[in-house]
Amino acid sequence: LTGNNNLFYQGPGSPAYSGNVLGSGNRARFIGVGGALGQNVTWGNAQGLNLPYHVISDVTVPAGRTLTVEGGVVVKFTAVQGSGYRRLIHVDGTLNLLSSAGQKVVFTSSLDDTYGGDSNGDGAASGPAAGDWGCLRYNNSANVLHDAVVRHGGRQMISDYGWRDIDTQMVWVMAAGAATFELRNCTLEKAYDKVIYNTSPQAAWVHHNTISGSGIGGTGVSGSVATVQDNAFSGLSYAVNLDGVSTVERNTISGCDWAVYLSG
Repeated sequence: LTGNNNLFYQGPGSPAYSGNVLGSGNRARFIGVGGALGQNVTWGNAQGLNLPYHVISDVTVPAGRTLTVEGGVVVKFTAVQGSGYRRLIHVDGTLNLLSSAGQKVVFTSSLDDTYGGDSNGDGAASGPAAGDWGCLRYNNSANVLHDAVVRHGGRQMISDYGWRDIDTQMVWVMAAGAATFELRNCTLEKAYDKVIYNTSPQAAWVHHNTISGSGIGGTGVSGSVATVQDNAFSGLSYAVNLDGVSTVERNTISGCDWAVYLSG
């Protein structure tokens, strides 16, 4: 494959890659994904080519389906800077990360060359910003987000009477189920506003993460209720800002306007 603007688009499918040889002159080097999964799907290191996955349109994991992401895989969302709709992943089923401390999964902007290289092929002409993409939206609380790097997300806009912000969270737990959502051993940074936002009646369990701001403030853990333990927070307007009865203990908090703000 030589001299192509783009390489692969697999949509919501899970094809097998073999025999592809990447030559010179290919501008953008990624696998494009989008749509609602009709089967269980795995995003892995396709053919050992180390290509990141680019979320070109919203990805939906329906109830009863599983999207598995192998350790070390980089997932980038097509960046929008300024007014416009941002891409996201809706999790009604299961987002299964096969990551570890040494092989983290990364969720970031398509303009972020730090992870997955210059996959959009524009060299140093562009750079990432907070709010380039939408969020990981969990409609099923029976999920664990672990051993991941999540950055440059957290903004969604709608065009009704002109473009305006409607959602400003990077990880959004909004399920009404009885299961406890768990977020652990992650680095979450450079979000547009809210890093982790729980609107579920169940307390999310947020522990052993590094959570930092984007330089414009923002909130680390916010929403209804949560158990927040053994995290490191820095550079935020609010490290923890929760409405309900919550547990907050053994966290390290520095450089924030408010360390812990509980109104419930």
